[in-house]
Amino acid sequence: MSLANLNLAVVSCRDVLWGWPLLASFLAVGTAATFFLYFVQIRYFFTSWKMVFAPSKSETTKGKGDLSPFQAFLNALATGTGNGSVAGIGCAIYAGGPGAAFWMLVAGLVGMALRYGEVFLSTIFIGKHTFGEAKGGPIVYLSQLPGRSFMPYLFAVFMLFYCFTSGNAMQANSIGVGLANVLGVDKVYIAFGLLFFVMYVLLGGAQRVLKISDWLTPIKVGVFIVAAFFLLIFHYAAIIPSVILIFTSAFSTKAVAGGAMGVSIQQMVRIGTARSINAHEAGLGIAGILFGSTGSKDPVQDSIMSMLSVFISNFIVCFGVALSIVASGVWDSGQTSILLTSA
Repeated sequence: MSLANLNLAVVSCRDVLWGWPLLASFLAVGTAATFFLYFVQIRYFFTSWKMVFAPSKSETTKGKGDLSPFQAFLNALATGTGNGSVAGIGCAIYAGGPGAAFWMLVAGLVGMALRYGEVFLSTIFIGKHTFGEAKGGPIVYLSQLPGRSFMPYLFAVFMLFYCFTSGNAMQANSIGVGLANVLGVDKVYIAFGLLFFVMYVLLGGAQRVLKISDWLTPIKVGVFIVAAFFLLIFHYAAIIPSVILIFTSAFSTKAVAGGAMGVSIQQMVRIGTARSINAHEAGLGIAGILFGSTGSKDPVQDSIMSMLSVFISNFIVCFGVALSIVASGVWDSGQTSILLTSA
């Protein structure tokens, strides 16, 4: 297969996977969770902040599981603050224009309720049921649903596929393109650098993964926030007009709302929702796996705390990147992905 045909196959696969069936399911389930849980993401918003910045002893103490609830939160935040926040938002603004950022926020709002639900289900069954060696998480609660004989295996297959694509291929590509563009480093050297770093982390076992994640996540989020803050201070005069453009173009069919391509409102919603999910990963089961490994006996508290990772990833980091791109005036430069964010 030629490189052009391979690229076409990958793009076709992407369009199918990130099409309306998946996105409509996410929005429908997230909206249902929001209503059935009585807007849990709003009612317990400040409580979640308090739990993160002033965690109780039970939240920071590792019980019978591999992680403490607070470590699970940090790792969930780490997975939701990275490629989707940097390169993904660049793609969304390029393809959907500034209006895509608004629909990204809408998806993030319902995603917080979905995160509560997936973490609650992943922790309430801890110790009550098992599936193989798993004592909590999506594997366990899926084994309690109709289709219990194959649902956990189906989830594992989809998760493996997601890891190879969004988890590995997309991130490696963004890092390679970004560093090659900014530093002029050959992508081959970048690839080997990534390989050795990943090998170093994985060969150290779970404790090294946790140690590096605990150290790296606050730095990563801090760099995002500080960089966006100074950029927006530099472009302070454009902040209000940019916010207005984001919200007005979300409901506009004019060419200015369509970025480099020109899109309809329907396409804008699809693009914004897809990039939001790719960034915060609510509903995909990753946070459920992490919190399901804690051995925690307080599913409500864990679920409330877990929602904040979606808020930070989507409303602070992603929207900060989107606002920076629009306020700096580079959003219609014709660049996309990590190159647009770098610009």
